[in-house]
Amino acid sequence: MTDLEFRDVINYQEEGVMVIKDPKLTKMVKDDNYYSVLWALRGGPLTVKEISKKYKQFVILKVEKMGLEGEKREKKIEECCRSEKTIYRYLKDLLEAGLVAKAGQRVILGKTITENLFSRTARIYLVEETKEGWWKSDESRNVLERASRILSLVKHIPPPSLDCLAEIMDELHRANNAVIVKWMDEHYEDVSRIFLEGSFNENDKVLAVLKTISLLLNFDDYAKKAEGCLKIPK
Repeated sequence: MTDLEFRDVINYQEEGVMVIKDPKLTKMVKDDNYYSVLWALRGGPLTVKEISKKYKQFVILKVEKMGLEGEKREKKIEECCRSEKTIYRYLKDLLEAGLVAKAGQRVILGKTITENLFSRTARIYLVEETKEGWWKSDESRNVLERASRILSLVKHIPPPSLDCLAEIMDELHRANNAVIVKWMDEHYEDVSRIFLEGSFNENDKVLAVLKTISLLLNFDDYAKKAEGCLKIPK
């Protein structure tokens, strides 16, 4: 089919960055099957048939990274590929989860039939493993209490205040997330292409690097707060 045989009517605009906080959505985007569909949609809205083709491309890329050859390679590709019907089921799950949206219609010129187009709801998905405000919740107290005792042992100081530790962790969490989202928003076209080069698990490690660098860039401010909290003598 050439470009002259159909016309895409797009009525949906994806976001730049979506921060995922729901554990169920986190599990979904880290699932190879769902991630492969999201990867297929990286370039814009597609039909189910086109998504199926892109899905297979992603499978081939994954298998090539495994270093398999000959029959083993072909067998693994066949094992990981999915039927168009199964791809559509994945799409329905992603639609219900809000990670994919119906983006419009493909109008076949000269015919009355149309095909649905699907799009990611965001170019970049960022997973927030710890919920905002968690460090100041009752749920965090056991974690902070143990950390306080360990700090007391290794630094030979009285156990740091749990409220003080909670304040530091909460501020670090909020500040780091704000910086990362800002970086993603400002450069989401280029960043999204970089993120789509790897798996979601690899992207988690990329985010860990970025958050560490963000922390180090503000090291002096955070170090002073930590010293005050731990009451470490100068």
